[in-house]
Amino acid sequence: MSAWLRNQVRVGLYWWLLEFESPDTHAAIIHQSLLAHLDLLRARWGSALRLSSAYRTPEYNTKKEGLAFSRHLDGRAVDVPIVDLDPDSPSRSSAAVIRANGWIPRVELDAFLRLARSLWPRPEDVVDEGDHVHLEVT
Repeated sequence: MSAWLRNQVRVGLYWWLLEFESPDTHAAIIHQSLLAHLDLLRARWGSALRLSSAYRTPEYNTKKEGLAFSRHLDGRAVDVPIVDLDPDSPSRSSAAVIRANGWIPRVELDAFLRLARSLWPRPEDVVDEGDHVHLEVT
């Protein structure tokens, strides 16, 4: 059975295990506290959230130039992409379309950060890293 089929299992209220897998091996680890907070954030945000990074094997983390002590290594961190609106193509990249794809529209980033920090155990673990929001639990 392929890893994709094995990881096609619902976890939490809104997620598939495959969303948390490391791209190199398809292994997936998610800490229960992170999952609980992601469920709450997703419910309050009112739109899907797509993860651009979750669990990482040590090898994949090194390839991505991740920190040696990254919370991605033990299933305690995820990243959600931030997407800019394209002023030349408003129909294809409106905030509503971006949200529907599970990304955070840059024009709504402040609202997302406020919400996430209000729900997170430690607000300082919700970090705007420019092209994505990093969310972790300790």
